Amino acid sequence: NANNSDELSISKLEKVSVSDIKKVWGYAKKGSHLEINKYKGFGGVVEIPAVIGKYPVKSIDTDAFKDCEIITDITIPETVEWIGTSAFEGCKNLETVTVLGDKISLGTSAFRDCVKLRTIVLPLEQTQMSNHVFAGCKELIDEEGFIILEQNGYKVLCGLDRKSTRLNSS
Repeated sequence: NANNSDELSISKLEKVSVSDIKKVWGYAKKGSHLEINKYKGFGGVVEIPAVIGKYPVKSIDTDAFKDCEIITDITIPETVEWIGTSAFEGCKNLETVTVLGDKISLGTSAFRDCVKLRTIVLPLEQTQMSNHVFAGCKELIDEEGFIILEQNGYKVLCGLDRKSTRLNSS
């Protein structure tokens, strides 16, 4: 696997050496955890590791994936609690985001201008959103101007002003 970092099994990172992980991920130690600050891989379907070495990955840094046009699908592990400002802004081919944890905070413009983003699965009861998180995400907005999010088999429609919410069965 060391010679083919683009074929590295991201879902089995705990069995991969840290030097191989560094070929795919840029990260920084922040106290007792890590923060992802760059994706260096080549795959369109990306699973962020929950743990690198002995440290949990708890955050995604500002601009970490900004303008990364190769990503089509991203899975964020249960350990991640913060997605930074503009972390995925301009990921023009990103279609699906799945957050596996039970709480998450989304920084300003975290997914701004992800024009193909159609599905985002979030822990809505424990999600904190800053301003303009989904600005420019045309595929997420329904005909009445609500952002379409999914949770436990339901579509949750959040008003762009974040003050109004509707829940519909999918």
